[in-house]
Amino acid sequence: MVIFHGTDDEMVPYASGKKLKELFKPGDTLFTIKGGKHNNLGDYPFFHQKLDSILQL
Repeated sequence: MVIFHGTDDEMVPYASGKKLKELFKPGDTLFTIKGGKHNNLGDYPFFHQKLDSILQL
């Protein structure tokens, strides 16, 4: 499982994403987008870089 979560998400607090991380299985990843909100992660080059690398697997 891969989760992208913005630190400024107004719908799902970032703290919730961090708490969910405690339940991850080996290989699961939480990518943090500093300053990202709920619907603008696509505006961040980091999001596209990581998504591209995941899709190449």
